[in-house]
Amino acid sequence: MPSGGNGVGNSAGTSGGSQTFKPYRHLKTLEGHTAAISCVKYSNEGNLLASASLDKSMILWSATNYSLIHRYEGHSSGVSDLAWSSDSHYTCSASDDCTLRIWDARAPYECLKVLRGHTNFVFCVNFNPPSNLIVSGSFDETIRIWEVKTGRCVRVIKEFILYLKYK
Repeated sequence: MPSGGNGVGNSAGTSGGSQTFKPYRHLKTLEGHTAAISCVKYSNEGNLLASASLDKSMILWSATNYSLIHRYEGHSSGVSDLAWSSDSHYTCSASDDCTLRIWDARAPYECLKVLRGHTNFVFCVNFNPPSNLIVSGSFDETIRIWEVKTGRCVRVIKEFILYLKYK
């Protein structure tokens, strides 16, 4: 039995053959992006899926039948990350074009706000639990906190440690 004690894992028999436990099976290959995919995330309810790509787009998919619902376009460079609001009504995309975009995940699927302020690639993004703030991290060595309602940057954090010296 594996060290986890749950009886699930890989096992090899002594007869020379091996038996591999495969708990997952391939369901569907989603095709729609034309360049490398940088991020894929389920909505909080699990009924939607969003993917981000270096092709400058984000795609919204049905997580039940895996059909393409909408392609979001508007960034001028690749999209590196995305986040879902807690109610799954909105997504936010982070891009190498130094911006973030807040998108409506419901019809008419439009861009609601463009957040500008980073001076280099934006690598990561997330909503806070109440979804009234967005936090982003950039290659410009800053973390920015944004109000969702206004799109205003309310805080810039630029603190990093080059090295630590222990005594």
